[in-house]
Amino acid sequence: MKVREKAAPFAVVILIAFTPVPAASARSSCQAKLQIGTAAAPGNGRAALCTDGDPACDSDAAADGVCDFRASLCFDNGGASCNPADVKSANMVPAPGFESLSAAFEALKGDSAPVCTAAADVRVATHGKRKGKAVLKMQSGKATERLTFTCKPAKHAGGSATFATIQQKVFDTTCATPSCHGTAAAAGGLNLAAGSSYGNLVGVTAANPAAGAAGVLRIAPGDPDRSFLLQKLLGQLGTGEGSRMPLVGTPVSPANLDLIRRWIAAGAPQTAPF
Repeated sequence: MKVREKAAPFAVVILIAFTPVPAASARSSCQAKLQIGTAAAPGNGRAALCTDGDPACDSDAAADGVCDFRASLCFDNGGASCNPADVKSANMVPAPGFESLSAAFEALKGDSAPVCTAAADVRVATHGKRKGKAVLKMQSGKATERLTFTCKPAKHAGGSATFATIQQKVFDTTCATPSCHGTAAAAGGLNLAAGSSYGNLVGVTAANPAAGAAGVLRIAPGDPDRSFLLQKLLGQLGTGEGSRMPLVGTPVSPANLDLIRRWIAAGAPQTAPF
């Protein structure tokens, strides 16, 4: 009897062809982050928030209507060092107030292992009782990063001073004299006598030819650093902008200068307390 042999089992080999996935378009993951003083900005490092006068972030620690950030730009790639070529290819979009930081960034590009720029000054003014903001833009190829600096107004105790306080403490005793800015003299066309001073200051272009040509106001509400009166009292003057005031007698005290700065930063109100 012939026995039929069973066929030997056979293996089936299935070949699966994997089609390579196209690589994502080359894009640097090197990112800029903010560092204020010696501390990294919180969160993702893209925003720096400071309250005017806070010594932790306002370098002059003065509640003067301006946050003086000491800022550095630091670069990393997900926690690792960036490729120097990626840092060199990045650019900072020019904007007022970031000149010092831009110079520090250009210097960093020369480092063989760039990490953080030197600290540079970035000044952000408040707008009276409203916060001020400045946005720095960084470009790497077609990608744009935005780094934001925000300055919150200081909270002053009391808030009982008014423009009349300044009139009494500063103008009446120091400026509105018969030989200077009183009604009879009004040097430079500026009468600082009671009843006239406010209208002659707030929103009025400086009579000084150099300052006036630049559009500088005697008092620019919300902006102490662009108010010619305060610049004259501080002696922070440019070419052709005259001499520090007062010409005779003692300079205005730091406390009264702070009073004027706070008034301007609060929007230079005529009767409201600040």
